[in-house]
This record gives sequence, C-alpha cells and structure tokens, in this order.
Amino acid sequence: MPCPKQRLCTEGGRVTQVGDGPSAPSVGVAGDLLAERYRLERHINHDGAGRHVWRGVDELLHRPVAIVMRHPGGESAEEMLNAAVTASRVGHPNLVGIYDAIDEGSRAFVVREWIEGSALRDVVLEVDPLDAERTTSVLHAVAGSVAALHTSGMAHGNVHPGTVLVANDGRVVLTDARVDSNTSAEGDIQSIGAIGYFMLTQHWPREAGR
Repeated sequence: MPCPKQRLCTEGGRVTQVGDGPSAPSVGVAGDLLAERYRLERHINHDGAGRHVWRGVDELLHRPVAIVMRHPGGESAEEMLNAAVTASRVGHPNLVGIYDAIDEGSRAFVVREWIEGSALRDVVLEVDPLDAERTTSVLHAVAGSVAALHTSGMAHGNVHPGTVLVANDGRVVLTDARVDSNTSAEGDIQSIGAIGYFMLTQHWPREAGR
C-alpha cells in the first residue's frame, strides 16, 4: 500500500520522505493545521537541539496531542524521526505513545501522546526531595520502559529528569528517545541510577554528565 503524501514510510527501519510539503515558519503559529489534521494550540518550550514542543489537537480523533517540531526537515531531522518511528513499535504503559512522524522538507514533526502533568525535574526541584517509596516507584516505571526498549534492540539515549514526565494521575512516562551512535544500554542504566540520586538529593551526580 503506498504511503500518503507527506507521510513517512519505513524501509528496513529507516525513515524516507514522501512528497514535498509547503514552506512553513520554523516554529509554527497557533492555529496552523499540520498534515490536514493536527492543529497547533500553544507553544510549550524549545530545546538546544532546535526542537519546539507544541500542545495541539488531533482534529480527526478529537484528542489532545504533543507536537515536536524541527526546522528544517530532511537530513537535519533524520535522527528525531528515526527515533520516533523505532519507539512507536514498542508498547509499554510507561513509554509515551507515538502517533505520527512527518517530514515536509521545510520542517519535520513528531506527533505523540499529550501528558497532562510536569517533568520529574520540576516535581523534584519545586518541592522537597522525594521519599524512598516514591523514588522506588518512579525508578520502577522508568526501568520498565527502558527494559522494553532494550528488549526490542533499541537504547533510549536520553534518560534524565527532563524526559521523565509525571502525569496528574500519577502515571510516570518516559519521552524523547534518541537514535545515534552515542546511545547505549549501559548509558541508559547509568542514567536510571542518576535519576534515583537526583530524586533523593535534588542534585544531578556530576559524573553523570548532565
């Protein structure tokens, strides 16, 4: 079955661009409709890698979504898109759901589950360090999601308190996997230990490098 225009197909685990999308601003504008389906509502933040996170809505399924956008698309967005496609094949309750990955050439974006809550980093820094019971619970959730990725043959490569979200209902969700030559299962395991240290002390261990 052919891929829809401006959507991504995977061939041997790789992302390939299908079609050339229209030119677009780098971070979008509230109200923009992407791929005739995803409406941008509110800009949330951006990071040093040039990715902008929006809250949006899937107008077909009538549900909130997070949209991670990068400008331009093409080769510069390949790592982000490949990571999303790979992670979308791994199902786990503590992994964020990946709904779509689109490359329009001038920009690329990943559409994922919207989590109503806060980053673990903010939860820990805005209150006291977490107690041992809560720390153990969060670590169990993160370790389970990472183990699911490792079982599939993928390392996460980006495990830290900013990519662990704590939903308002208490669910712990790991987001923002990366696929590059620097990712490894050993690095993920070390990062899980560092997260435990952070939750108990409000400090990131210096040797962990974040």
